[in-house]
Amino acid sequence: MVRASVLVATVLVASALGAPWRVKGRVERAERSSNAFRQGFERQIADYGWGKLKEGADAKARVKRFDEAMEALRRRADDKRPLQGRDEMVAVLARARNVDLVFRRHPEIAGVSKPRWRKLRSEVSGLARIYDLKPLAKR
Repeated sequence: MVRASVLVATVLVASALGAPWRVKGRVERAERSSNAFRQGFERQIADYGWGKLKEGADAKARVKRFDEAMEALRRRADDKRPLQGRDEMVAVLARARNVDLVFRRHPEIAGVSKPRWRKLRSEVSGLARIYDLKPLAKR
């Protein structure tokens, strides 16, 4: 019964992707976007002196944890086993929701990072669908 469930899940993921070998590439692209987002966000925090404030340090830590979760997903994603990395994807979604809170609670931090975040969260939602998870809520 378990084997049948795994087979069905694999077929569903493969059909959602069009082909199972696209999982790793999509995850790698999203992880590169995450790296760029983190760099830009940290630069913005430093440029405006927010890193010295408790809110700025908290925001920076949340973005760092998100980026680390994306890195863990990238290491785990596998084209031969499309569902491998699902637990890591759950962690990515939780961390992404924490980054959403940063922008909601501190709109002054948003600056140039928010458009990048919108694009990245869209990529994350697409990955969530691949892993058969609920995507991030629309903003």
